[in-house]
Amino acid sequence: MKLSILRMCFLAGIAIGIVPLGGTPADYASLSALVLAIVFASILASGNISRSDGSIIRSLLAIVAGTLAYLLIQAGWMSGNPVANPVWGGVAADLGISGGAISVSPGVTLRSIPGLIVPFLVFGAAMLLSRDDVEGLRTWRALALLGIAVSLFGLLRYLAFPTERLFDQIFLDPTVVTSVFVNRNNAATFFGLASLATLGWLFWQWSRLDRSRSLQAPYPPGLAFAERHAGILLTALLLFAMLIALFLTRSRAGVVLSFASLLAALLGIIQTANWRGLGQKGTWIVTGAVLVAAFAAFGLFGEATLLRVETSGYDVGRVCLYRETLAAIGDNPLWGTGFGTFDEVFARYRLPECGIYGIPEQAHNSYLEAYLGLGLPFVPLFLVCLVLLLRCYLTGLRERRRLRPIPIVCLAALGLVLAHSAVDFPVQIHGIAVYFAALLGSGAGISRARSAR
Repeated sequence: MKLSILRMCFLAGIAIGIVPLGGTPADYASLSALVLAIVFASILASGNISRSDGSIIRSLLAIVAGTLAYLLIQAGWMSGNPVANPVWGGVAADLGISGGAISVSPGVTLRSIPGLIVPFLVFGAAMLLSRDDVEGLRTWRALALLGIAVSLFGLLRYLAFPTERLFDQIFLDPTVVTSVFVNRNNAATFFGLASLATLGWLFWQWSRLDRSRSLQAPYPPGLAFAERHAGILLTALLLFAMLIALFLTRSRAGVVLSFASLLAALLGIIQTANWRGLGQKGTWIVTGAVLVAAFAAFGLFGEATLLRVETSGYDVGRVCLYRETLAAIGDNPLWGTGFGTFDEVFARYRLPECGIYGIPEQAHNSYLEAYLGLGLPFVPLFLVCLVLLLRCYLTGLRERRRLRPIPIVCLAALGLVLAHSAVDFPVQIHGIAVYFAALLGSGAGISRARSAR
């Protein structure tokens, strides 16, 4: 099957996972996961994989196989199981049987498998769809355009029909931009990732323009500038609109971390680029100007976010939530309680002094929730994934020249999601997880690619 067709199916699978409330409806998330898994399998079946890409894919498949095996062990019921969760002791005694499972809810753990496995497959598919500069541009540009479309739709919805509920949406705050997502925090994280993708595309356009500057255009100077920079100016305008949408979410962590990651990526690109005739002094002058402009922009457009930070203050309820989750981890430090079982376990550890705020479905800290579900094996799984990603992007920083902004943007996206996951759960939202994985996968392919020409 041609890469163009596979790419279209790949983007369709991601869009299906994003548009209906970020993929929170189970039916849409399942359909998205099925399409994306089929695309990954189809790319593998084509057999057109280089030796260097093959090593990454083998590592990826090993991670997937090991994780899948562990989740099946967690969900498996075994007679005389020495590592069964203690909760099964009383149940087994009442039923007159022996044994149990590691997971306190084996069915929930089994149903959670696609949510953990599919992002790995998306990463692999995006990397293989970006095996050279030409294919990488098509994949990255498509992801950027998808992010632009979702962001602009958020602005349109906010301005034209803020009270209209989409896909049987239950909770709706018409005073903030949420686009197709359930709440402001999910929208802010996605807008941040989409803005980084657009920033990477913007500098990709700049690199192509820089390559063709030696050609003399038969136009008057003013018209020549407009002709040559039309694409860059349009992309910059779209990026500005996306930043407006980001600020209008008024998400505290989402806005601050997304804006910081964009600023870090922009500064990294400026410092590592080979600007013609600019010199080291000029580079530092540009860096200072960008910092001043960034602080001015945040002060101008981020006033509502800063006001919300000041008025909301310290989130005592969330700190209580972390403390209760740590208590649950302390009782299940080695094997966990079963992946996806946080809401099944949390009610037992809920403290009255933390107030009555219901039983949350997430820990609002993906690291704590993952450790509670997976136990100690989560640590090597996380570290191995992080090392593999860093190796890909450091290779891109070392070997790419004009396309060096792509690995820089990917490192910024990685930092954004890692930081936000410490105070929220962006990677537990299917639409955000697959878009994030696709962006990192495409960036990994570009970082390791060579021009097809």
